[in-house]
Amino acid sequence: QALVVLLKDSNATEDNFPKWLAVVRKAKSRRNEPTLFTLEAILGSNKDRERLIPKLDGDAEATRLAVANGFAASGFWEPLVVRSDDPSILSLAILALQQQGDLTAFKTLLTLRSTEESFEWDTAVLNILKSLDTRSFLLADDMLRLLDETDLRLDVLMKVWEQSESRSLAARKVIAKRTVLLLNSKGKAVEALLLLEEFGDSITDEDLLSLRFSTAILASSWDSAADVRTEPQPWIAEWTTMLDRDPAAAAVIRQQIIQRFNESLTEAQRNTLGLDQTSVVTEETHLEPEVTP
Repeated sequence: QALVVLLKDSNATEDNFPKWLAVVRKAKSRRNEPTLFTLEAILGSNKDRERLIPKLDGDAEATRLAVANGFAASGFWEPLVVRSDDPSILSLAILALQQQGDLTAFKTLLTLRSTEESFEWDTAVLNILKSLDTRSFLLADDMLRLLDETDLRLDVLMKVWEQSESRSLAARKVIAKRTVLLLNSKGKAVEALLLLEEFGDSITDEDLLSLRFSTAILASSWDSAADVRTEPQPWIAEWTTMLDRDPAAAAVIRQQIIQRFNESLTEAQRNTLGLDQTSVVTEETHLEPEVTP
């Protein structure tokens, strides 16, 4: 049992597996101990595991689960998935897919969504996606989006972003864009802006600059927005977009436009904002009241 735990929890080299397997088989010939089936499944080859598959359908519960545990630890998932309608096998099938850790395993994992094993399922999704290359990860993220797994998707994106230093700059930008859009949709624009600011001044991509600007607007970080867009037209476009969605927020954006760009607004822009000379003076006075000596 101690050896089973060690093999599950460590990255043991397989060089000694044949030697250990011989010892396990010798012990099996003398003693019918279920844990020995677990070890045989972990230490053996796929051919060895295939010979153990009939044990999954046997009457001996302890042996059946021992073999299933060995399959799960070694990522030998196919026989477990076939039998995942059995609640005692389902969690082990999820673990086996997690151990396999590739896109095929992830696709299969999506078919095993279960309220009874929701925590194990979420954990397996997260661990698989963290280990995928960027292309495979983005494909998997698209699958989660189509399944409307928004909370899980955000959790995964945040974790992958936090561990993305080893990925290329292009990959980090793609991951950041998806993460920020999802954070913004969940009302977490301040957190999204902090994420984008990790790039510093290295962002030159127009789409990311636009995203940084719109995120700063959502976060009411006006100076950050002004660092990205120094002309009034992008601000006016954001104000127009916000008019129907959030009139109160739109009113604040309009005040910022007047305060920051009054002198440079064109006549067309003033008309768009519904400004005339009198209203501009009134609003500016309201925003910056004169101080009486």
